Amino acid sequence: MSVNTDAEKPSKLADAKSSSSPSPQRSHSSSSTGRATHRQSFTESFRNLPPSPRHRHPSLTQAAIQDLVNHPPSTSRHQNPKFVGREWGDIAIGELVSLDDVRWTEIECSVEEATMMLLQSPTSVVLVKDETSASNPAFCFDYNDLNSYLLTVVGLSRPDNHDIMVKAQGGARITLREIQSLCFRENIVKLSSNVNLSQAIEKLGSGIHRILVTDTAGDVIGILSQLRMVEFFWNEGINFPTIDRLYPVTVQELGIGAQPIISVHADAPLTEALSLMYDEGLSSVAIVDNGQNVVGNISTKDSSTASEVALGAIPPAAPVASVPAAAMAGALLSESATSAQLEQFRAA
Repeated sequence: MSVNTDAEKPSKLADAKSSSSPSPQRSHSSSSTGRATHRQSFTESFRNLPPSPRHRHPSLTQAAIQDLVNHPPSTSRHQNPKFVGREWGDIAIGELVSLDDVRWTEIECSVEEATMMLLQSPTSVVLVKDETSASNPAFCFDYNDLNSYLLTVVGLSRPDNHDIMVKAQGGARITLREIQSLCFRENIVKLSSNVNLSQAIEKLGSGIHRILVTDTAGDVIGILSQLRMVEFFWNEGINFPTIDRLYPVTVQELGIGAQPIISVHADAPLTEALSLMYDEGLSSVAIVDNGQNVVGNISTKDSSTASEVALGAIPPAAPVASVPAAAMAGALLSESATSAQLEQFRAA
């Protein structure tokens, strides 16, 4: 006589279920929880390049995008008691910044360490101090400087800095002091936290990328960047009628973008885009297709992925110079490039 043990019951029950109904199908989750930590090498990542931007279908029509700009979602159009009833030009810049957003490092810090700090900086800049002063930065390290360093590492600029190229390709530690001559020499502009917004805009409008905001003692307590200014007016424009009424106006009517567009072709090597930004002093350039239609953009911030070449995470022999610009921006056409998205693009 046979006896069914308790251990056999789950097995028979599972067999009965599998024979009576097919296994349910699960769709792939977009969550990164539980994913394998393996990461592909640089060359593996580009074996299967994303499809050409010109073959991508926009999720929204041009008319839908324009309608969204003209009529933003009502959920984001609430007045802020902090600013309502005030003139935007009279708002103090200290109200727009936070000490928590300021990142400092020493001049003897390695480029690798500084780059990691840069990737985590909400203001896209790291202030570099030397032994002469603990509160005044000697210079700023940002994505333009990282771009310049990368071009030097791959031998596309500054032939007089051959030693830096050799050291970087050999995996040697390179400090910020050593690459200081490569960094863009943008004047460091400081303004007191009680300076009003209209004065700050005049400074930013002159081509300055950022303003260091200081307290009464002269210590840096925040950073007001061009991007932070744009963010402020987009989020808080509803509080200022003179600003809010500009949103439905087209860019053409405002006379913005009337100059020829500086662009790079989608199939151009990545280094061509980086070199163009370096030579023209730009933070981003448009990517166009054969018909000169803008299909995306690439910025100096996108060099965070390519920086792994200089930092030794990718073998120097990897063909970074031949990677199409579209490979960096192809997956980011409908939204701003962020380091997190670029990391997701490279991840296994």
